[in-house]
Parts: sequence; C-alpha cells; structure tokens
Amino acid sequence: MAFGPRLREARKRQRISQAQLGEAVGVTSQAVSQWERGETMPEMDKMTTIARRVRVPLSWLLDEPRGDPDEAIERVPMEDFERDGQVPAERGAPAGIVEIDVRAGMGGGGVPTEAYRPDGQHTDPLKSEGWSFPASFLREELRAPAARLIIVETQGDSMSPTIAPGERLVIDTAHRLPSPDGIYAIRDRYDAIVVKRLQMLRGYPRLKIISDNQNHPAEEVGLDEIEIVGRVVCGLKRF
Repeated sequence: MAFGPRLREARKRQRISQAQLGEAVGVTSQAVSQWERGETMPEMDKMTTIARRVRVPLSWLLDEPRGDPDEAIERVPMEDFERDGQVPAERGAPAGIVEIDVRAGMGGGGVPTEAYRPDGQHTDPLKSEGWSFPASFLREELRAPAARLIIVETQGDSMSPTIAPGERLVIDTAHRLPSPDGIYAIRDRYDAIVVKRLQMLRGYPRLKIISDNQNHPAEEVGLDEIEIVGRVVCGLKRF
C-alpha cells in the first residue's frame, strides 16, 4: 500500500479531518488531500509530525509491508520508539506519556495542565508531569509507541475486583473498535473517561457495556452511541 492510502487509513482511524491534520502539520487541507491521492508527498521534516498526529509508526507510513498499523507496531525499529518513552510536548501537554487528571475533570480541585487530546476532539485536564517507560518495554510489552498512549486513574468500584479504585491504566488510543472483546476506556455521558468491559453482540453493530462489579448493571448500546478512547493494555496495581 502506497503512502497516500496509508495516510488516509490512519487519519480515518483517528477520526480526524484533513483540515485538522493540516493544522497540526502547518499546511492546508488541500495539501493533505493531495498527499492522500498520491499527487504529492510531504517534505521529510513534516513526516514525523504526521506520523505522531495519526498515531502510527513512521516506518509503517513509508514502507512497512504489513497492512495493519497495529500489527506493524511489532516490527517497528527500536529507534522509532521515542527515547525513554518521551514524546515532545504538544499544545501545553507535559513531556512523556500524558496522564488524564480525572480528579480535576470531576471537580476535584487543583490547577491541571489543560491540553488538547491528540484526537483533536476533546480538551482534557492533564497532570503536570508525564510518564516514562523504557523503549524496550514499549516495544516488547505494550507494543505501542509513547505517542499512542495515555494513562488514566480509575475512579469508583464498577470494575472491582478486576480493577480497584485508584489504579492507573495504560490506554492504547489506536484501538477505537471493540475487537477483540476486552477492557476499554470510553467517554461517558458527561464526556469523562471511564473504563468498562466491552463485548460485541451478534446484532452487530450492537455491543454490551459490562461492569465487572455485579452491583452495576450491564448496558446494551449501538456502536455509534459511544466513543471508544482506546484499549487497556496494562495496569499499575497497588498492593
């Protein structure tokens, strides 16, 4: 697959417009359209920004032979994973893997760092410091570059005993479809990020939102009725 179709696929997976991508890179939407049609190619100094904005490895956009950016992660050269898990700060975000300040988002006080989420659709309160992981851990265990990840502290007991309140979860934001079934971060009706178990039903595109705590009832919704932030790939438990 050539650069243009790959760029279009990655952009649509992140649900961003050509105009939003162009704004991040410093070009017009017409320029992005020309890239995707294969009429022109962006300058090399813009390539890294483009890859970070659409959240895929640069090597996949350019020449990775496999067709799925999630699969391509397994074969990304080590240098494509930012040194020590650090990524450049964007729009006021702290360096490193950002952590959503859920307490501030729920009115918990404090003065969070406000920054736009990479999807371009939401502004979330962020902790003032980011997280860092070794590049080998990102590659071999999380199988995602730091730019694709966010960290969320869980609130409430709806996922107990699987996930306890106060545990931090690492979310891979490239996974926007609940396939396979598993634990995902989604937006609730108040636009806050919550963690639930998602299960696809036979009446596709219907799915079930499940709380592991049986005191919280399950809910069936259409896939277009919720926003999936990403899949939970790792948890930091307290003992």
